[in-house]
Amino acid sequence: MKQLLVGALTMCIFAMIDSGIFLFMEADFDEYLKKFDYLDNVTRPVFLGGTSAAFAILIAGVVKKYIIIPNFKFEETPLTEFIGVLLGTMIVILSYRLLIHHDKDNKIEKLNKLKNRRIIYH
Repeated sequence: MKQLLVGALTMCIFAMIDSGIFLFMEADFDEYLKKFDYLDNVTRPVFLGGTSAAFAILIAGVVKKYIIIPNFKFEETPLTEFIGVLLGTMIVILSYRLLIHHDKDNKIEKLNKLKNRRIIYH
């Protein structure tokens, strides 16, 4: 069982990097890519997804080769890879919801309350 969990770890790392890059850098990278005429509204997301996946594969591969393989016995199966990708994606989404999106919602609520107070008092 431990070997399967270690096997899922590589895919979890991959998914966290891939999802994290896409979630946190997508808007800025998309704005930058709009400068290039050969990338339109359809091809920009494809390029963004491919770029984030490429970086994720590179980093997860380095972690696997230099940290996981020398130090752990593990077993990779399609199911453990599937579970690892889903788990990593969920970790990024939960982190976003807890750390960033929650704060964004609070700021919007505070602004709306201030606007409502001004409307009521005027």
